[in-house]
Amino acid sequence: MMRLATPDARPAMDVLESEHGFTVRVEVPGIAPEKLDVQVDGDLLTIRGEMDQPADGERYHYRERRAGSFKRTLRLADTLDTQAIQATYQNGLLTLDLPKTPKIEPKRIEVKIQ
Repeated sequence: MMRLATPDARPAMDVLESEHGFTVRVEVPGIAPEKLDVQVDGDLLTIRGEMDQPADGERYHYRERRAGSFKRTLRLADTLDTQAIQATYQNGLLTLDLPKTPKIEPKRIEVKIQ
């Protein structure tokens, strides 16, 4: 008999930065978008999901695909506009766009003599 693999329950994730913000990509193949939960609470971004469990009666000799629930949490920089975060799902890839808040340039205030 073969031994069953014990896959890591956390999906692979990439975080990229650009001039305008951050992009988070999470591999979640086979997970329906309605089984994904993305939330922002203060400075924490949490991604949860549920990967289908094997059907009752199935006897695997080898299994690498993940099953069960997962949770990934990221601490967000205070320079992000958390109200403008957008999430898309395509071909098993969850993509989150986290825009930076517009940079406020210092404003010089002229002092007038009276």
